[in-house]
Amino acid sequence: MKLTYIHHSCFLLETEKASLLFDYTEGELPLFDVDTSLYIISTHRHGDHFSEKIFSLAKDVKKMYYLLSYDIPKERIPPALAKDVHSLESNSKYQVGDLKILTFKSTDEGIALVIEVALKKLYFAGDLNHWHWEGEPDWWNHQMAKDYLSEIEKLPKKLDLAFVPADPRLGKSFSLGSAELLAHTEVSLLVPMHFWGDFSVCARLQETTDTKILQIAHTNQTWRLS
Repeated sequence: MKLTYIHHSCFLLETEKASLLFDYTEGELPLFDVDTSLYIISTHRHGDHFSEKIFSLAKDVKKMYYLLSYDIPKERIPPALAKDVHSLESNSKYQVGDLKILTFKSTDEGIALVIEVALKKLYFAGDLNHWHWEGEPDWWNHQMAKDYLSEIEKLPKKLDLAFVPADPRLGKSFSLGSAELLAHTEVSLLVPMHFWGDFSVCARLQETTDTKILQIAHTNQTWRLS
């Protein structure tokens, strides 16, 4: 598999038979293999996770699937592409093309997903995270912790890849979501995202755990994954 970091929470994962594009809003994309299926995934409607630009990408690809969170308004979807769009609810199971998908309820908007592809099991959090904000009332942060843990407990016990927010705006709590995830699930490789261009977060996150953390240094960086 080949993984490319595009921007913010956007990644392109390429396998022999399929390419998965997560939460694209902007940035340079590699050329798509037109002979494989392309799955374009948007976890929720926020402007840093969804853009109507996705509907004009890779028109020559053999087979296109749009996997869109239920909260993305239908009027933002071109009618001509409606047949290729799958609206995903939270806490549900789907089979779309070659993908087996489990969805989870975000602690912000939309969904998170566990996807089985190319004999691998990956987790893409979207904005499902333990958002502990300084300045919020204690009751709010307590409820956030409860809501996050209730979703994390539904995840598989082992994952090959986990894409997880590591937002530096949370201050010392930037790693809280990943730590609680790793306390529940064994992850072969954890991929930080949603770090607003602060690449130092990757090294800081590695200091908090023995789990391997992908070290992202710039946009359009690529890795070959076994």
